[in-house]
Amino acid sequence: MVEFRTDYYSAMDRSPYGNAQVNPPEPIVPIKDIGMTVPERDPRTGAHIIQTTTSAIRSGAANIQIVMTTPSNSAIGGRAKAYGRDVRQALRELTEVNNVEIEGVEMPTSSISNLSGFDPQSGRISEEKRYDDLNEVREAIRFAGDVGRGGSVDIWSQEFPRTIFDAKWNNGAQKWKGQFYAHPEEEKKAVKHLVDDRTGRVIQEIRLNQELFYPKWNRAPSSKGTYTDEKGNLVHPNDYVDYNENKVDFGNRVPEYNPEKGTFEVEKKTWHDFTAEAKERTAFELQKFMRENGRSPNAKEMEDLNVSPQEAFFHATVESQVATARGYASRYEVAVKESFEGLKKLKKAKEFYDNLEASIPAEEKFRLLQAEAARINVPQGLIPHDYKYPSEILGRAIKDAEKNIQGEKDFITGQKQQAADLELQRKHVKTLDKYAIEKSIDSYAELGIYAMEETKNNPFVRADKPLFVGPELGWPQAFGGHPDEFIELVTKARAKMTERLTHERNMSEQQAKELSEKHIKGLFDTSHLGMWLRNFRRKPGESEDQRIKEFNTWFIDQSKKLADSNTVGSIQAVDSATGAHGHLPPGQGIFPVVEAVKEFKKRGWKGFVVSEGHEEEQFGKGRIVTETWRAFGSPIYRFPAPQGGPGPRWGDVQSSYFGRTEPPMYIFGAYAPSNEWTLWSQVPFE
Repeated sequence: MVEFRTDYYSAMDRSPYGNAQVNPPEPIVPIKDIGMTVPERDPRTGAHIIQTTTSAIRSGAANIQIVMTTPSNSAIGGRAKAYGRDVRQALRELTEVNNVEIEGVEMPTSSISNLSGFDPQSGRISEEKRYDDLNEVREAIRFAGDVGRGGSVDIWSQEFPRTIFDAKWNNGAQKWKGQFYAHPEEEKKAVKHLVDDRTGRVIQEIRLNQELFYPKWNRAPSSKGTYTDEKGNLVHPNDYVDYNENKVDFGNRVPEYNPEKGTFEVEKKTWHDFTAEAKERTAFELQKFMRENGRSPNAKEMEDLNVSPQEAFFHATVESQVATARGYASRYEVAVKESFEGLKKLKKAKEFYDNLEASIPAEEKFRLLQAEAARINVPQGLIPHDYKYPSEILGRAIKDAEKNIQGEKDFITGQKQQAADLELQRKHVKTLDKYAIEKSIDSYAELGIYAMEETKNNPFVRADKPLFVGPELGWPQAFGGHPDEFIELVTKARAKMTERLTHERNMSEQQAKELSEKHIKGLFDTSHLGMWLRNFRRKPGESEDQRIKEFNTWFIDQSKKLADSNTVGSIQAVDSATGAHGHLPPGQGIFPVVEAVKEFKKRGWKGFVVSEGHEEEQFGKGRIVTETWRAFGSPIYRFPAPQGGPGPRWGDVQSSYFGRTEPPMYIFGAYAPSNEWTLWSQVPFE
């Protein structure tokens, strides 16, 4: 806050309003606590990191968040690797001499959008990509320690694609149940992903309107009522039963047989039909686990046991393929048994004729010659017969039988191998969210430990400014974009870090928990929360203003939830004029950004606030901060007001020094200090 409450004026100060004293209201966030995001390289001017930081300081930013703009796969041009000792020293000196803080670093969104290892280009969870991203973030943590003497590193959180209509936070008994969707047809046409947890490769995409023919399972008839079967089991209507109407469990179901048609019944199903089956499979897997382990599963084991509808759909598909493969194998096993018996008879016959032919005189042997059937399928009589001895005909038949048996054996082995491979794949298939979220949690926990170590060992990091890392609230299209997902990521990563510190470092659980909360915190981008407006269901007859008003109620509800969760370390206060991704200063759009930050301040939140409203810079340099100051009620100067009259307006200050006819209130032009000679860091003398 820059505010003078004395009657001292310089020779160039004018006081057209007299000497009346002004007592402005307490600001929501004072100027000294409001900063701005600064690109490491300005895409418009090409200014480098020292120049963009200097420009931000001159604009009046009290704190700065550096946004890395160079993709992590770029060999040259920027990121932590591009800034050596001298540049880092210059940034430290530049901010220290101006009493400005570099509060943190944002990773480049063009190449690092998650820490799960999900690669949108290849559509798989890549351990190599996750490893590369972890290294990039480690370098950024060290950079933040060197130039900011501590602070945050955040990663735009788009951990993996997920549907909206059936998300946990969009269902249940909560106030906003069913209020969001990706699009009106999402429930019918969305895609679910399944991955192989051995490779991270997406093995199947299940479209929700995809159809599958699945057995109609044999069940106890309702007309029979409740009865006791041959084994003493109580059977209720609709229970699974075998063909003798004895009760069987889920794993031993048999398809319904139609005696009139002589076929087994199948029925057409889609993904939605497998919701109930998923619950049955979960119950079956739970019973199996308890039977085999003699105990109930813990929370993590229960998550693994829980079967989703898409997993149930996949299991059904695989089970059909396994049944087909095993059916072919069984059928050919019968055939190969008959082939072996036939081969024995052929060998026995050949042995007989070998002895017979050896005992007959040569001049009489021709009487044994027989016409061999043609080995190609042509009308009889078109090809002359070959006449051979029985031993020769039987010898060829034996070779043919042996080849046939080998083929049948290979086919049976192949079918059994296919069935075994499918069963193994079924055991390793997971939904994308189950697999990817564990990777994200492990990554944030690992980086939290690195931030802890760097805080302790980096000589530049201040004791009162620990390094921390966390997700930045993402966009609606992927996991990490909803406040509940953001909170889940941070809390589970903290729990993982706590677990690792207690087991690997022999820390007490309380100490480990405190450290995890200190070094894993996320960033709340208010514009990203506003993007949910596009996914907010429209009510018939509702005006757009009514819809926005209701949405903003949700916006504040979510802000309160985030503030109460103790998972947010910093806020990018950004507005937008629509539900699209925007970068307007607070107060210039349609969302209650100021009210959201106020909820955090009410709860004693101590993190930093930066403006990311750089889109307004085209309409006036410095609006990224001046408009943010105005929105948060921060005064700039002492404005005495005339007796009985109003004081000057904001517009009398903002952008009032250039393009005006009245004299300026500070030295400029030829009277200003020369810029012909500057320090190496380009900090001017003023």
